[in-house]
Amino acid sequence: MYEDSYITQDELKAAFIQGMSYEFRVNTFPITAPHFVQWIIQEAEKTIDKETLSKGGFTIKTTLDLNMQKLAEEALTSNVRVMQENGANNSAMIYLDSKNGDVLAYVGSINYFDEKIKGQNDMVQRPRQS
Repeated sequence: MYEDSYITQDELKAAFIQGMSYEFRVNTFPITAPHFVQWIIQEAEKTIDKETLSKGGFTIKTTLDLNMQKLAEEALTSNVRVMQENGANNSAMIYLDSKNGDVLAYVGSINYFDEKIKGQNDMVQRPRQS
């Protein structure tokens, strides 16, 4: 804006100084099974173009069982201390119906929002060492 003469040099300096202390808002949008949701979006993008997908207005039915999802999340979080004692800081789980392959629970990380453990990395799908 300064280069195009929309603001003065003093306004540029003030904006720069103000920007240094700006605090971004944290996303407070509640999301259930975030890694599963991201996976479904990836799968949907294979058959639906992104523009149509972003407009919404349609329903995608999945096999996720919210009760099973909560149990899977609780199982992982209740064992954090044991994992840490053994040198691990994260874990993942996918629970399938063995008869038909339906995904009933999908936990890609113990805490999707924890940056220290890179919680947004989906450990169900990422190749890693044994």
